[in-house]
Amino acid sequence: MKIIFIIVFHIVITDFCYSQENLSSIYDSLVKSADSLSKKEDYSVALKDYESAFSIKQTDELKRKIGYTKYIILAQEEFNELVKSADSLFKNRDYVGAKKLYIKSCLIKPTESYVKHRIYEIDVILKEQEE
Repeated sequence: MKIIFIIVFHIVITDFCYSQENLSSIYDSLVKSADSLSKKEDYSVALKDYESAFSIKQTDELKRKIGYTKYIILAQEEFNELVKSADSLFKNRDYVGAKKLYIKSCLIKPTESYVKHRIYEIDVILKEQEE
């Protein structure tokens, strides 16, 4: 009876160790994938990988990466909404209102050339209207 217990115990421990190694490997792969996706600015998929890795192993670093990725996604959504609204105002010739929204969107993504170009266009139009 003692021998059977030892054999069963050995099998259980071996499976557990293999399982832990496997989980560690999966965790590392998920984090590596998410980091790569973040560099490519594919934040939605990166977030899923970070959250999957977090379900395996909770670390402060991973918690920060998840928080940062969520922040980037929300900022991108806000930027897109501002530009969409500004484009609509621009189309309806509300240049002052459009410019305000474009400027707000610049606070989120200061290097976005489309927005800078639209602000320049509005400035030209408003200057022509003054003359």
